[in-house]
Amino acid sequence: MWKILGLLVGALALKSDERPIAKVVNLLKDMSDQLQKEAEADEEAFSKFGCWCDTNEKERTSAIKVNTQRTSDLASSIEEYAATSQRLTSEIAALKTQVEEQTKSLDEATALRTKELAQFNAEEKDMIQSITSLKGAVITLGKAHGEAASLLQVQKLMKHLRYGRMMSLLQTSSMSKTPASGEIFGMLKQMKESFETNLDNSKKEETQAAAEYAQLKEAKTAELTAAKGQIDDKTVNLADSDEKGAQAKQDLKDTEASLAADNAFLADMRPTCANAQAEYDARVKVRTEEIQAVSETMGILTSDEANDAFTKSMSFVQKTSMKLNSVRRQKAVSLLRLAAKKSPQLVTLETSIRLDAFAKVKENIDNMVVALKQEQKDEVTDRDFCIKELNTNEREDAAKRDAKANLEQKIADLTSQLEDLTASIKALSDEVTATQVSMKKATENREAENKDFQMTVQDQRATQAILTKALDRLAEFYKKKALMQEDSDGIAPTDPNAPPPTGVKRATAGGGGVIAMIEGVMTESKDLETKAIAAENDSQVAYEGFVKDSNKLISANNQDIANKSDVKAKSDMAKVQAEGDLKATVTDILALADMAKEIHGQCDFLLKNFDERQSSRSQEMDALNQAKAIFSGMK
Repeated sequence: MWKILGLLVGALALKSDERPIAKVVNLLKDMSDQLQKEAEADEEAFSKFGCWCDTNEKERTSAIKVNTQRTSDLASSIEEYAATSQRLTSEIAALKTQVEEQTKSLDEATALRTKELAQFNAEEKDMIQSITSLKGAVITLGKAHGEAASLLQVQKLMKHLRYGRMMSLLQTSSMSKTPASGEIFGMLKQMKESFETNLDNSKKEETQAAAEYAQLKEAKTAELTAAKGQIDDKTVNLADSDEKGAQAKQDLKDTEASLAADNAFLADMRPTCANAQAEYDARVKVRTEEIQAVSETMGILTSDEANDAFTKSMSFVQKTSMKLNSVRRQKAVSLLRLAAKKSPQLVTLETSIRLDAFAKVKENIDNMVVALKQEQKDEVTDRDFCIKELNTNEREDAAKRDAKANLEQKIADLTSQLEDLTASIKALSDEVTATQVSMKKATENREAENKDFQMTVQDQRATQAILTKALDRLAEFYKKKALMQEDSDGIAPTDPNAPPPTGVKRATAGGGGVIAMIEGVMTESKDLETKAIAAENDSQVAYEGFVKDSNKLISANNQDIANKSDVKAKSDMAKVQAEGDLKATVTDILALADMAKEIHGQCDFLLKNFDERQSSRSQEMDALNQAKAIFSGMK
């Protein structure tokens, strides 16, 4: 810089009679003002850009947090709606099967009732006709005269009723001289009464069957109505659940798209903002150093010492201007020749400096500097693009690999969970089956014990009844004997040497022992009955407690099975989803690898040689600027 300023001072001193120091100072002031304006404009522009970065960082981060939570909530809701739909579908199918079975059962019962009614009506009609005919025959036979005609009527009736014995009897009677109307009359009367009894019984059975069918129809109709109502309600709930599930899936798709867009925006914005901050800091640093250098230069040029030095050297500069022109021309040629060794483009310029006019040379220098600056700028743009794309690819690849590891772990966890759930459900089902078998055995044992109890009680009560009768009979006997003994004791014996009537006394004594024994047996029987009743009550209480506990265990296990089945269904669905996501993630990783390979093929040479190319080009521009400064000082 000091070399260029020296050449610039010399050039200004040669072009005008004005003091060169004044021109330089004015130029430096303009440069300082221009740098200050650029700094203010740069600060204002970057302030707006920084505000944009901060605003988008906060807004997008907040949106990502909200959408991430919403994605999790929607995924849970979708699983819940799917499980609800599956459960409702199963329940509706079961109810429809139940309705079909009950409808079929009711139709079969109705067909059977119709058939039975038709049979009853036909049988009732036949029986009424038979009874009517029998009544006529009985009335006819009851008359004392007209026996032959009556027998003909009875023969027709019996032929209609197909009673073989009666027919043979009537034929015998008609051929015999002795009428058998009395026997026939009794048989016909008995048949009439039997037919009337059968008709009454048939009517009662028909009435009972009709009542039972009405009850069955009412119960089945109520069950069908309730089942159809449940089907309608569950169908509405199923449609509502499916609609909500579809809406949740669409919301999840939209939310994931918004989340991906926000993440992609932040992924692009953050390096852009960081690069912009670094570039701004670099510009501020360079500009500050430049302003400081300009200010210090102005201080140097405006000091008293510099003023005296430039005043004394004024005449010397004017006298040696021609000589300086020659020296500066040669120096510019030397600088360009040295730079031309690194850049073939400068060879032409070096030659033109020696041959062409200075104005044409400076124009060529300006054009080349502009072209080199544009190359510098384009190469920086390409370098930034390559760095951005490589960073983005690397970041996305790392994210996808993390997602792949998470999905693999999730699939392993779900597989283990499904195995545990399957084993738990099987264990619960086996326990339910074992409990049901135990309940069946306990019921059979309880029925057998109750049957034994009933027999024991009946036997003991029958024994007690028999013993009571025996005891009453003995008590009556011994009471009578006791009275007889008392009567015999009150009469004086005719023979004083006769032995006392010991027979009654022995009977009384023996009767007391028998009665005591019978009473003892009755006491034992009653005690056995009491113990049997107590044991029966204890067994019934224990059985009811066992059944209650078993039903509670079965209900709890069935509920646990249903809950675990729901969890298993959700886990199956989550595993399928995770496996699909893993496949898509692996595809994305392979695509990112291909993209990284392509980017490296395009950018590795540029990134590797960027600094060297920039340095070389900067040297070319410095050489061109120095040469132009030298030419600017020539006349």
